[in-house]
Amino acid sequence: MESFRLLNDIKHKEARKVVYGDITNLSYEILGLNYNERNVEKLKIISTTMARTDLNEIATLIRHNIVERTIFLEEYWWIILRVWHEVETKINERRQSNAGPPDYMKNFEELKIKAEKYAKKHQSEGLRRFQKWKEQNKQS
Repeated sequence: MESFRLLNDIKHKEARKVVYGDITNLSYEILGLNYNERNVEKLKIISTTMARTDLNEIATLIRHNIVERTIFLEEYWWIILRVWHEVETKINERRQSNAGPPDYMKNFEELKIKAEKYAKKHQSEGLRRFQKWKEQNKQS
């Protein structure tokens, strides 16, 4: 239950919106920053850290059978895939640098794989829509 509360907390929901590129003036207020041009990058860093860490921590709980995997995937498969899509490049960069371990965010990556398998089996139309969206929004 705490995992669901965490992800539904207004700060965590807003962080995901920022990761998705949907930044508003309210985003700064919700995440405790003053709005100004210099804080845009700070807002993005804070939001990305929150979103990927939330999902990596929950993935760890799922891996240890503390959180029910099927229920979580059923409710959050799209969010898992969307956040992974947005942060994958930075995760891979950190893995390849000397700034972090080579298995950095490995639990999140495994959760993403489980979400893809879940969606393929139970949400084929939704997965097609996600893949179409992903193609239209490839990172430069």
